[in-house]
Amino acid sequence: MDQGLAAVLGASVGVVGTLGAAALTYIATRKQAADQGVVDFKKSLRSERREAYLAFMQAVEDLHPVLVSLGWHGEVGPEDGSLSRTEQISTLRSLVRDLYRLQAQVDLVGPSEVERSAVEVWARIADLRRALEREQDASHGASRPAGVDVILDALEDARNDFSIAARRVLEMPF
Repeated sequence: MDQGLAAVLGASVGVVGTLGAAALTYIATRKQAADQGVVDFKKSLRSERREAYLAFMQAVEDLHPVLVSLGWHGEVGPEDGSLSRTEQISTLRSLVRDLYRLQAQVDLVGPSEVERSAVEVWARIADLRRALEREQDASHGASRPAGVDVILDALEDARNDFSIAARRVLEMPF
């Protein structure tokens, strides 16, 4: 083989090798960027979910003082009548509206298992509001409406189901 042909072949192999390495580097870089984008999206979604789930659970916990003031949760509420039944219904309505708004946020960040649990919690709190309104319409007293224990138990079960579903989603690896 003559030296000129060997030089041309050597240069050609070098050029092809360099172009091949450049192409593989380009493909790997694009794949890495795409993979990083997926990881960043999942981290962002997890953060949004955590915020939505925590806000929803905090809103459910905000119900506790109202239940105590009603005498519906544990010990009888304050004797001084600090909140009238009308004010209690108004507070409960406000909590139901807030919870509905937060439930919509949970619905947006998903997944459907958690969303269904959030709807169940909201529905049980709406049941409590309706029970209070019935009690006010019926007796204007501070009696505990019939069926409230069942509603409270269902609310606690729904809250626990939401918590378990939310934890399961947040513990999933990327």
